[in-house]
Amino acid sequence: MRKVVTSALVGAVAILTLSGSGRSQQELPPIKVDLPPQPSWAQSNIPEKYPDGKWSVRGLRKKLKANLNQEVDVKGIIVDIYQCPPEQVKCPKGKVCKPCDQPHYFIGDSKDTKKERALVVCNYPVKPKPPVLPAVGTEVVVSGTFTREAGGFAASDGLLDHKKTVTTADGKEIVIGNALTAIEDELIKRVKAGEEGEKAPKKKSK
Repeated sequence: MRKVVTSALVGAVAILTLSGSGRSQQELPPIKVDLPPQPSWAQSNIPEKYPDGKWSVRGLRKKLKANLNQEVDVKGIIVDIYQCPPEQVKCPKGKVCKPCDQPHYFIGDSKDTKKERALVVCNYPVKPKPPVLPAVGTEVVVSGTFTREAGGFAASDGLLDHKKTVTTADGKEIVIGNALTAIEDELIKRVKAGEEGEKAPKKKSK
């Protein structure tokens, strides 16, 4: 029985081979393989912390849970500075314009860091006069609170609620303080001034 099955199989293979040999051989079109671009491994060479103890953006996010709501110092390169579009700065009469975003800028671990992957720095004071921030490409150290929400901004991988920006080249303090803290302090001062200026109520005469 085993010999019969084997012979049948051999015969079937022979028939298929002969029937295929009579066909004209056509070349198949080349297969196009659309592979994603090779990922950049440059960031893997960036330390979590630099020798001076400052965090890298990569390191700060890698230790996200431990760093959230903590005061941190982050070293990075300014990759973008928000500029309100001119048509929003001066809105024509009779037209409703979208308000400008609060001032903010972005830092990354390298000059070619995409803005979408950079760390947002927000809530730095702009009154009485907006600070002149360093040009894009300048390395800075930013101190602030690492959080997910601040000043109308939100980021699942964290952002910086500003305290101080210093350039690393010369240690120059570019801007100090926090916009919301300054507003709160001003309100407190006004409330205190109002309370001190209030006159005591007059006693009613009998």
